[in-house]
Amino acid sequence: MAVEQFSGTDDFYGFIDLLVKRLSTEGLADHAAKLHTLIHDVAWTSGSELLGELGLELKRIQELHEPHLPSDLVEAISRSRAFVREYWPDL
Repeated sequence: MAVEQFSGTDDFYGFIDLLVKRLSTEGLADHAAKLHTLIHDVAWTSGSELLGELGLELKRIQELHEPHLPSDLVEAISRSRAFVREYWPDL
């Protein structure tokens, strides 16, 4: 899974969709479903609220599973969290 710079939130959300698929293949279907729900099934009052919730779930995934994940997936999660921190520095 290639880690890339994101041109904006739409690009980032597309990357999260790819991350959802990859997490599912790594046996993390619950986390994948949570990310999918955050992106597609919740009516957010603001984009920054969505980014904050995505950041929290990405942090949870990394804290719980990083030692057991392939390095490219760890890198993808880290890059995604870095994008969220541009908007939510404390996450």
